[in-house]
Formats: sequence, C-alpha cells, structure tokens
Amino acid sequence: MDLREIRIGNYFEINTQGQPCPDRLENGVYQWDNWYDYYEFGFNEKIFRPIPITKEWLRKADIEWMVIHNHSDVWTFRIGDDFRIDVKFIHEIQTLHYALYNKEINW
Repeated sequence: MDLREIRIGNYFEINTQGQPCPDRLENGVYQWDNWYDYYEFGFNEKIFRPIPITKEWLRKADIEWMVIHNHSDVWTFRIGDDFRIDVKFIHEIQTLHYALYNKEINW
C-alpha cells in the first residue's frame, strides 16, 4: 500500500506490535483523521494494513453502487449506467465515494 492512497478519513486495520499508536475506532480498525499521526507514528505497512472488502462492510456502507461481481477478493461495482470499477479495500471505496459525491460514507 502506497502512502499516496491515503486520504484523511480512510479506515485501516492497525497492528501496533506493542508500539504507541493512534486511537482505534473498534476491533483494531483505525481512522486516519489527521496528518499529525503520520508525522508522529510514520507510515509503516506492517502497522497500517488495508481492510479487505467483505459483505459485512458493504452492509454497513451507505452507498448506492451495484455489486456486479466478486472474485478472489476483487469486487466489481457498477456506478451509474456505464461506469464499472474493481476495488479490493475499504479505503479505496471511501476515496472513490468522496471523489464522486464530495461526502463521506456513513458507516
């Protein structure tokens, strides 16, 4: 995962390995809510891991995209009439939704 993929508000799994860490939301999920955390904790791929999309996460999401296909952890969504996109992780859905609608997903 590349730091350029992160947007403030994105969710990640976090594994601190005993190190100090930012606040968690629940069950090991962390919301990247400011760049101060990056400067304080750095960005370590062993600590911050992308959350794979699951049916449970999609049930929580307030989005109106149609799931067309799910194969090998890659989800294909149809957005509108003609646009299709493949995504694997929650932060990708969050970033795309914000880019399209200029608002956060209500989880």
